Amino acid sequence: MSPAELAQGQLDAYNAHNLERFLGFYAEDVVGYVFPDQPLFEGKAAMRARYAQIVFPGSTVHAAVPQRIVQGKRVIDHETVTGHPLFGESRVTVIYEAEDGLIRKLWMLR
Repeated sequence: MSPAELAQGQLDAYNAHNLERFLGFYAEDVVGYVFPDQPLFEGKAAMRARYAQIVFPGSTVHAAVPQRIVQGKRVIDHETVTGHPLFGESRVTVIYEAEDGLIRKLWMLR
């Protein structure tokens, strides 16, 4: 899959509230940051725990991407998120870095 296909696939799974399919787009050693370098999670197990607790249970969360930029192995999505249990309605920019057919790193900017 291309980086853009990975970004879209995980977004579709997120919006379908399908945690296992969502995590399938990420590498086992995925690392997430609050931009630029504040650790958010390290490894798929930590990502699973975070998203299972905050986003997916009984979720009404939905993300729309009105703007996407693809630059080599990186995808930059400007997202409008609604129904988030912590942030309600918000805008976030997420940078995904893909390698070997999976997302390996991501950075969130709020």
